[in-house]
Amino acid sequence: MEKRHKQGQLKRDAAYERLLEMILNGNIEERFPTEPVLSGQLGISRVTLRAALDRLAKAGLISRSHYYGTRVVAGEKNRTVLVVHGDNTSSGSTDHITKVANMFEAHLKEKGYGVEYTSYHFLQSVDRISEKYCGVLFFGAGFRGNEPFLHVLKECPMPVILNREDHDNKLSGIFNSVGADTKAAWLQGYDYLLGLGYRSIATLCSNDERNKQRMGLTSLDMARELKNRGADKAAELIFLIDPRECEENMIRILRDCKPEALYCYSGVVAAQAYRTAKERSLSIPDDIAILSFGEGSNLLTPSLSSVDLNYTICGIAEAELMLRLQNKKDAKPIDLTIPFYINAKGSTHNYIL
Repeated sequence: MEKRHKQGQLKRDAAYERLLEMILNGNIEERFPTEPVLSGQLGISRVTLRAALDRLAKAGLISRSHYYGTRVVAGEKNRTVLVVHGDNTSSGSTDHITKVANMFEAHLKEKGYGVEYTSYHFLQSVDRISEKYCGVLFFGAGFRGNEPFLHVLKECPMPVILNREDHDNKLSGIFNSVGADTKAAWLQGYDYLLGLGYRSIATLCSNDERNKQRMGLTSLDMARELKNRGADKAAELIFLIDPRECEENMIRILRDCKPEALYCYSGVVAAQAYRTAKERSLSIPDDIAILSFGEGSNLLTPSLSSVDLNYTICGIAEAELMLRLQNKKDAKPIDLTIPFYINAKGSTHNYIL
């Protein structure tokens, strides 16, 4: 049975109150002494000390990690989250990042948190991140797992969440993550087009290494899935598009293959396909339908259909997960899968058999 302090108080409760008083009086400004030193100062066992420290951590007053030890959590520092993104906007993911980050920031601000933004190459010091921020959300795809900034994030003593964009993600199990099941979403795009009656579907996708990582499917896998669905013609019309020769490839595909529909692996490619089809005097969707993966657009006429990966919900889910993890240090990484849906617009849904 645990020994009691004065007036029947448990020693761990007395230790908690003593430590709380020390924090509030400023006797411990930031970093706590080591456990052997602190338990000696207080005249208690390390078991009793750890119970008191656990209670302080659950209250959000201190942070504990093997790397940094035990620290006092400053009020302002514990209310700001860092959002990290890449500098390369050529992949077409900029709109996706903006949509997710806007919802993430708005939701956190409602809870009294601030958000700041930076890019990968500024992540060089764990100490600098830990001085100011209580959590990190980072964006990106195609990670190998050995990037320098990832080594920094792995050592951070606060929650780190990845906005997941890949099916075969090398960071799952290392960081918390939020994202859609991109493999299931990609195949749903085929089912949607086939359900509308399209059979001659041209797939415009990336190189196979990237296809495998993002969608969990190579071009051969895609062809196999289409044949299983009875779409043999579509299985023959899968093209690996080089972004540097995107327009030239599309002109050739439209001219030589005359597909009924185009299924594009990104919004950028879909927009280029849309423009190329219009320039060739093709009516959308009467002459050719266009479906985008990830995001569509209401700015085109007719508007662009898409397999929507639910970026709005993704941002809210990431904010909620960040809040949930504030007082749960060293927890096993959590992976949240967001539902996707077909956002049918004018570029596909008018098709009549």
